[in-house]
Amino acid sequence: MLNFLDIYERTLKGPIMSEQDFDLKLFIPRLNDVVRAYGIQYDKENPLPDDDVAADNLYHAAVDFLSRVGVYCQDTNRVIQFTQGEIVEAVKGAPGHCCAGEGKDAGVFGMRRPDEAKSPGCTWDPYRGYKRRADDSSDRSLWTIAEANSISISALDHIRGIPVMAGSPAELYAAIRGVRIGREALRRAGRPGLPIMNLISTAAAAVTTIAASAPQFGLRPSDGWLCGAKAEMKVDFGALNKVAYLLNWGANIGAETSAILGGYAVGRPGRQS
Repeated sequence: MLNFLDIYERTLKGPIMSEQDFDLKLFIPRLNDVVRAYGIQYDKENPLPDDDVAADNLYHAAVDFLSRVGVYCQDTNRVIQFTQGEIVEAVKGAPGHCCAGEGKDAGVFGMRRPDEAKSPGCTWDPYRGYKRRADDSSDRSLWTIAEANSISISALDHIRGIPVMAGSPAELYAAIRGVRIGREALRRAGRPGLPIMNLISTAAAAVTTIAASAPQFGLRPSDGWLCGAKAEMKVDFGALNKVAYLLNWGANIGAETSAILGGYAVGRPGRQS
């Protein structure tokens, strides 16, 4: 199965292409092809179809699409390509769960299969905006709720009245401060081992994420980091640097992305998730 260095090597050796050509000559045409080939349709009366045929079509369409398009590296202007066999092997090799948290607050976060009765994991996000204090007593009371399996911490947009800008000293200071405030609030709530799963919310720059993740500031490999790709089907060295650091630490990595172009390209059937 492919490893991290295999993928990184492809950012250096993949086909060269401008970002505009990737969007207009590769991404959009292949998305149209796949939507038509697999009969992907959106039914507003049944937005989440649960029949086996629809599920199979979506899966095979996704594998086909990724093998045709790949992922664009913005730093090298090259396309990271994958074969269908490599994609399927990676899916089969995925663990399907992660262990998060420490001590009595530890738990296993896993996927739920169709028709499975078990409840999903519950992450509490008590902030409801930037202006709440992370050590507020009402926040602590939320984290004592037994159903909470993990928490999110707030993103600080100011530190001592100074705006937090990406890559600035203020961002680094605020990211470290946010982690410490969240961990102290958990201690006061009597749940010090509860995992923080939205790391690091204050950090926009990759270097800030890496620096503020050092264990002396309060984070543990059993917490969870979001390492997102960029819309659409793109990645940069910043995201890959975070992944490299976290892999070597044995930390929990959550992949996420936000779709933009898909909806405009072929409507809702082509929207990514």
